[in-house]
Amino acid sequence: MTVKPPSCLICNSKEYAPFLEVPNRFNVLESFILVRCSTCGFVYLWPVPEEIEKYYEDEGYQPHQEKAETFTDRLYRWIRVINLNTKRHLIEKYHKKDLLLDYGCGTGAFLLHMKNAGWSVQGAEPSEKARSVGIQNGLDIKKDINQISGSFNVITLWHVLEHIENAHEVIDSLSRKLTLDGILIIAVPNRDSLDARVYKSHWVAFDAPRHLYHFRPQDMVRFLEPHHLRIVSKRILFFDTWFNTLLSWQTESAMSQKRFYAFGLIKSGLVAMGASFREAFCVDSGSSLVYVIQ
Repeated sequence: MTVKPPSCLICNSKEYAPFLEVPNRFNVLESFILVRCSTCGFVYLWPVPEEIEKYYEDEGYQPHQEKAETFTDRLYRWIRVINLNTKRHLIEKYHKKDLLLDYGCGTGAFLLHMKNAGWSVQGAEPSEKARSVGIQNGLDIKKDINQISGSFNVITLWHVLEHIENAHEVIDSLSRKLTLDGILIIAVPNRDSLDARVYKSHWVAFDAPRHLYHFRPQDMVRFLEPHHLRIVSKRILFFDTWFNTLLSWQTESAMSQKRFYAFGLIKSGLVAMGASFREAFCVDSGSSLVYVIQ
């Protein structure tokens, strides 16, 4: 484990208290500690495993998969297709077929979708395995942001920020690559959501140890302030709520050795319906939030 004393990503305080012990959803016998900043309430993983890269190599980790092997994998692919169109329609409210950079693009599904829609696209992805899939599909994907030159009208981070240890450095670099009228889009899980409150340590989007940071809407506002960036709009991805509750139920079921299996499945459906109803009236309660930033 790393031993460097942590500073809060939001307020730089070094004071924290234990918040939750969270299982690795691919190996529930292994757990990690989330702590909460004593000053501002921001939640983050501590300590962070030194060899964190190995936790992205699990065959069940959908963003890096080449093939869908299980029902959950196939459901993820189906939801992803719907979300790709939703994401494109959101972006095209601000720009049409311009230059787009997707940071943390995984296997490049979003890039390929936007390229086929007429956009000029580039990606950055540190995982060699995921990056190679995108390159084989004819996409321009680099390992690091420093290998990418030029400016972009749109830069996206779809469920990526929570993985980045040097998040402030990355956002600073990306903001410098935006055109004057460019937009930055960041999608992250919302730990203030109803499903997070219900499932607690079993909430899939805690995803320890892959997710280092856990944002609330007010945390995102404060995180962006040093970069002179502001949120101009917030959206939800409707199916993220249902998928997150399903995977949370699976983690909860694995922890209980599948006791009360049917009850847990019914519970996940009720939580998803309740969360979706709440989101219709309060965007800030969404399981995942999409921030449009300038």
